[in-house]
Amino acid sequence: MRADRAIGAAILLFALATFYFATHIDVLATSGAITPRSLPMALAIVIGAGGLFLLIRPGSLALRAALAPIVNRHALAFMALLLIYGLSFRHVDFRLGVWLFMLLSMALLGERRPTMLAIVPIAVAASVFLIFRYGFTVLVPAWI
Repeated sequence: MRADRAIGAAILLFALATFYFATHIDVLATSGAITPRSLPMALAIVIGAGGLFLLIRPGSLALRAALAPIVNRHALAFMALLLIYGLSFRHVDFRLGVWLFMLLSMALLGERRPTMLAIVPIAVAASVFLIFRYGFTVLVPAWI
């Protein structure tokens, strides 16, 4: 099987799921022409078109060659870390979760300088929290 066909099918399934979930976003009766579901639906259509294009006109790369960089120890560990972060998002304080995710992913990607490991995760967690909480006024999970 060609890599583009398999990846195109996966992208198309993702786009269909995104479109389906976007149709279930609640819309107020007073919403204008652009509703909260407009952007996710538009993105799902664009992503689905890309997946369909890959299905129709695949490249010549074999699936095994395309998956080789993905199916290695570091990539799989990072995917597992991302999955754990996503599953624990509701249950862990946002700042703690982002800090731990950044710390572990930086270590996984090869960062060994203690100063960077101490400063960057704290700075990222604080910045992202402040942007979401006060810039976008989005409530994120917080224990305090």
